[in-house]
Amino acid sequence: SGGIRGRTTTCWHAHSTSKHRTVAHKKIPKLGPRPCWRGSSCSTSSKKDMSGLYTRWTEGRPDVAKYAYVVRSKTDVRTGPGPDAAPTGRVLEADQRIEVSERRTLEDARTFLKLADAAGGWADAAAAEEVALPKPVAYEPITTFAFDWDDRKGRVTVYLTLPGVHELPEGSVQADFGERSLDLRVHGGVNQRLLVPELYDVIVPARCRCRVKKDRVVLLLKTGPPVVPFSAWQKLSSGAADPVEWGANPG
Repeated sequence: SGGIRGRTTTCWHAHSTSKHRTVAHKKIPKLGPRPCWRGSSCSTSSKKDMSGLYTRWTEGRPDVAKYAYVVRSKTDVRTGPGPDAAPTGRVLEADQRIEVSERRTLEDARTFLKLADAAGGWADAAAAEEVALPKPVAYEPITTFAFDWDDRKGRVTVYLTLPGVHELPEGSVQADFGERSLDLRVHGGVNQRLLVPELYDVIVPARCRCRVKKDRVVLLLKTGPPVVPFSAWQKLSSGAADPVEWGANPG
């Protein structure tokens, strides 16, 4: 595909339920003030603890934030460091805060910033002002979920069971979508995160949605033109070495 376009959205809350496929869930920390319906501990079992996948995924990746900036004037995000690089279609607005993983100065002394989020891209440093990098937020990885792929609708739906999530304040649940990535962050008594740096295939960020319902979060991923031959979304991630049961359609 061309450039990488990104979308960050704050989930809207709804009190509704729907039937869907499920997988066994391990113990999940309580997020809000309301206890889990099972009692003080939500103790169910999981086939396998796969938190180690997150360590392997992030090793050697250049998207760790090292600097922070505030955008001072509206500017385009580009696919590479330089004014001649193609625009991604993403635009940074004035007063927007961004995190940066790399700063690259060109021969003409212009500096470009590599954005450290799921959507990625490069921005001209002349349009932003450096500020203090906030203290990193500690997250517990979300390692269990269920998902369905609907070929006719061109949609992948991810279901996450998070007791008490619907009682968190507005803005506590945020999702960042890239063309081949997703990053869900839940801020509560225990901060939790589902990070997939490389999805099984392409999605359309602008048409992806995040929904908060009673005790769960639903991610609606609109699939794009496939880049994986004979793509059938057998898993959520592209990692060939991932366990078969991780990200596979349950049942």
